Amino acid sequence: RLRRAVRAGDPVLASDFEPMPMISARQLVSLQTTKGAVSLSVAGRALGDGDVGQTISVLPSNATRPVRARVVSTGVVTLED
Repeated sequence: RLRRAVRAGDPVLASDFEPMPMISARQLVSLQTTKGAVSLSVAGRALGDGDVGQTISVLPSNATRPVRARVVSTGVVTLED
């Protein structure tokens, strides 16, 4: 991902790039939670970028309010208590 806007014909340096986050804003994710022997997983949409261990806002499918979830891997987040 580019750190800055680049016009056609402009030179691009290695320092102009930044690593892609594990989860990008607007990406579809699997929102998971476990309570005892019960596990639940629903689809959701990430509202921000995040890497493993970071907490981001996620809008679960058919919900009107986002929840806070921790990024655990590519496309997977767990519900924060």
